[in-house]
Amino acid sequence: MKSKAKNGTKCFIRFATIAIVEDGKRFTLKVLPVTPLSATENIVKELITYVKHFVSIRVVLLDRGFYSNDVIKQIKKAKVKYVIPAKKSDKVKEKMQEAYENGPITYAMSKGETYTLTVTKEENDKLLPYATNMNNTKPHAIHEFYEHRFGIETQYRVKNKFFGKTCSKKYSIRYAFFILAITLYNLWVLLNILERGKKGLEPGKIPIKVDQLKHIFRKIIYRSAPI
Repeated sequence: MKSKAKNGTKCFIRFATIAIVEDGKRFTLKVLPVTPLSATENIVKELITYVKHFVSIRVVLLDRGFYSNDVIKQIKKAKVKYVIPAKKSDKVKEKMQEAYENGPITYAMSKGETYTLTVTKEENDKLLPYATNMNNTKPHAIHEFYEHRFGIETQYRVKNKFFGKTCSKKYSIRYAFFILAITLYNLWVLLNILERGKKGLEPGKIPIKVDQLKHIFRKIIYRSAPI
């Protein structure tokens, strides 16, 4: 996929993931490759359909890149609650102040889909618009729900610590390395759950650090633990 230049290249490998963002249980449940031919709404459909076999979805939290008529239409078909930051188009900007002052309003997108536009304000007085179907939920609660999604960014930082290093440009190799990193990450999450249970610790505690687990992996692979 082409994007903004970084480290001397404009071409990147992209994946879509779906993960639990509950403290202490942040498992990544599925990964999908994203290509120039991928339809975002189909990716969302496949991810949600898959995880429904394993977990009860309380609310789907998507980043702004998923804000579109077709994605919202697909989420409605999945019959799940959702929260997405609304892109500040001219039309959304016109409605933001009204939604903030008078409460959530029904917003119609240019291609016909509707959602509830709910708006909160940051400490710097910046308005934050959200697209949602949680009609009976207060705006501040919608914002608090969405803040849990930032756990995804934390997950990626941890996964990168498990990511193998390769100079290969082959997609299959890069994909295999990414899947392996997520597998090791999920194992790390599971081991911490078990360790917290043994010690009676709260969900936010991390008794087993990433470097400790990597040290164990090195001992298993090399029969020693090189630094």
